[in-house]
Amino acid sequence: MSSDDEREDGRDEMLSAIHKNLTSTEFEEFVAALWTLQGYQTEVTKGSRDGGVDVIAKQTFPYEAVTHIEAKQYDPFNPKAKLGSPDVRKCAPPPTSTVDLSVLVTLNSFHSTAVREAKRRRVKLVDGESLYDLILRLEAEPLVEEFIRTHDVSTMNVNKYIGSDIRNLMNESGEGEESPSSTASTKRAEEPSTPIVEIGDSELLLINGLEPEGVEQLAKYGVNSFAALGDAGAEWVAEHTGHSLKESTAFIAQAKCFDNAPVDTLNGIGSAKSEELAKAGITTIGDLAQANAKELAGKIKYGETTCEEWIKQTSERPTAPLTEIEELGSGREKRLNAAGFHSVGDIAVADPDELAKVKFVTLMDARMFIRDAGGPIK
Repeated sequence: MSSDDEREDGRDEMLSAIHKNLTSTEFEEFVAALWTLQGYQTEVTKGSRDGGVDVIAKQTFPYEAVTHIEAKQYDPFNPKAKLGSPDVRKCAPPPTSTVDLSVLVTLNSFHSTAVREAKRRRVKLVDGESLYDLILRLEAEPLVEEFIRTHDVSTMNVNKYIGSDIRNLMNESGEGEESPSSTASTKRAEEPSTPIVEIGDSELLLINGLEPEGVEQLAKYGVNSFAALGDAGAEWVAEHTGHSLKESTAFIAQAKCFDNAPVDTLNGIGSAKSEELAKAGITTIGDLAQANAKELAGKIKYGETTCEEWIKQTSERPTAPLTEIEELGSGREKRLNAAGFHSVGDIAVADPDELAKVKFVTLMDARMFIRDAGGPIK
């Protein structure tokens, strides 16, 4: 048996043992313990009130940072247990949050859509393979065995598994033998950090009306993607970009369209063409908006001219009239216009209950229109 085969067997055996022997709560405690071994102060949150956050991990040296961790104790060998982009969105911290980073941990793996979504947000992914590597690097196999044997973290001394290098670092920072359940507070600087992207690379430059200076200001707060802008509040965007509240609301509407609307909501793209685009990693209007027509044509069976036409449509989509939404029709368009909804972008950020107040628009219709516009389904 080769070393690779031995490693694979060892990984499968360990992940299987963790899945079969630990409850979901015990798995959260185990993940917290792994971050404790890395020098963090950790706290496992209360189940029904965790808001999607299972573990809060804090570090104070060499800099202060707060990480939120969500732990999914899913069957490592069930292909249906892979996590997707909705799981990443749920885990991601809002743009205005003081949390520095979110981490999504699973015994299974992630769909490619989740990987792309995480790159656009402050989220790091740890799959079963990476978790196994982390356990080996921390020499935490005995910790795994103790968790499986005792099922009670309150009886464990997790600190005894901390390596000498981390222990010395903790002593230098004054953390010493802090309990892993410590709730010591951390402080975040009031001023924004340095922009994490050059604005020339920012997809937000595709937002109609949003000036480069505004894009730069948003980047200072980590808002540099359609997803992040779509999650921001209009008042916050107005305050930090100098644009009006009305303009900021329109920016968010455009961002949600780009981020969520599937490519088959564009004219001329049906199921067959959307499947072809998916092969090139393009599933949303935002993905298509950032594509290069020539490069895209080289990856799919459609020509450069066709790709250019599709890409051109993406910039027009958020401000397109309501009749661009499938099955909406001219009659309901007039009534929605009278109620203040004039564009696809307006529908993307609308509340379904508000849309349903318009005559001849049912709640089911409202949700369908919001979905087709690229907005979240509430």
